[in-house]
Amino acid sequence: MQIAAPNRSLNFNGYIPVRYYSREKGEETAFRITSRENIKKCQGYVVRNLNGTLKEQNKSFVDFYRAYDKDYGSYPTVRSHYGKNGCDVFLVTGYDADRIGEMAKPIGIAKGDAKAKTGHARSYESRNASRNFFSNVDSYLKNQCQRVRSKKGEKLVLNVLFEPVYNKKNEFKKFKFLNAKFTAEE
Repeated sequence: MQIAAPNRSLNFNGYIPVRYYSREKGEETAFRITSRENIKKCQGYVVRNLNGTLKEQNKSFVDFYRAYDKDYGSYPTVRSHYGKNGCDVFLVTGYDADRIGEMAKPIGIAKGDAKAKTGHARSYESRNASRNFFSNVDSYLKNQCQRVRSKKGEKLVLNVLFEPVYNKKNEFKKFKFLNAKFTAEE
């Protein structure tokens, strides 16, 4: 007797790696953003947009993403996960985002206990809880059946293009969203 596999979305099953690119105004060449600080700014923009917490939500980006991600369409929740090197960035959506949120709770509990006892949030228990969290999330994300795939079965990556915005003193101010698309992973 064979048991049927659970009915899952063909387009999306949990998480997707994200790559951020920057292009100067008027230029045609885009460069990959590799600075941890700038990656966090871009990832924050995408996550806040998809969670609906950004003041000026980019409806076209949200609609584009919702059309492709069936899990996000039925349960619009997104979380970030950063790899060990800080440049590997993932979007986790749907109920998988809640699972990762549950995995993170022991960190808050350990930090709260340490702060109550010593006045500092850093302790052996909080560091151990953090290590366990990242280990658990990494093993969860390595499960390839949870990975975004195209209809042809190719692993996909979300590529997001930004343009840097400068202030009057020609100092970097922020990134402006330009475009996003899904591509097959090389």
